Amino acid sequence: MEMSQPDRFKTPIFSRHTRTSYQITFHQSPFPLSPAPARFDEFFSPAQKPYLARYSALQCTSYAVWTGTLVLLSFAPDLVRELPKASPSATMAAGYLGIFPAALGYVTWAYTLARIPAARAASFLYLVPPVTLGIAWVWLGQWPG
Repeated sequence: MEMSQPDRFKTPIFSRHTRTSYQITFHQSPFPLSPAPARFDEFFSPAQKPYLARYSALQCTSYAVWTGTLVLLSFAPDLVRELPKASPSATMAAGYLGIFPAALGYVTWAYTLARIPAARAASFLYLVPPVTLGIAWVWLGQWPG
C-alpha cells in the first residue's frame, strides 16, 4: 500500500486482526513513536558499557527494566481497567513474553557487552535472521514464501 506524503507521518494506534487481513487505524501525530524505541536502543548499548564494568549483567538489566517500569506506570490506570477484560491465556502470554524472551535477551546482551566491544557485539545481531529462519524450518516446519 502506497502512502501519501502526509500519511507517512501518521502513527498506527490500533490494529485489529480479521481472518484474512489486518486493519490498522492511523492517528495524525507530529512525532511518530514507532522508530523511537530503536533510537533509544542505539544509545542504550554504548551507554550501558561503562556500568557493566561495575555491575553484573543481571544488575544492569534489572536497573533498565525497573526504570522502564517506572516510565510505563503512567499507563497503570488503563492496565487496571483493561486487565479484567483480557483472557487468562492472553495475560499469561504477555507475562511470559516480558519475563523470558525479553529479560533473558537483555541479560545475555549485557553479559556479551561486558566481555567484548559494543561494535563487535552489535555485528553478531546480523545472525538473528538466519538463525530464526533455521529454527522455524527445523522446529516448526515453516519456510518463508
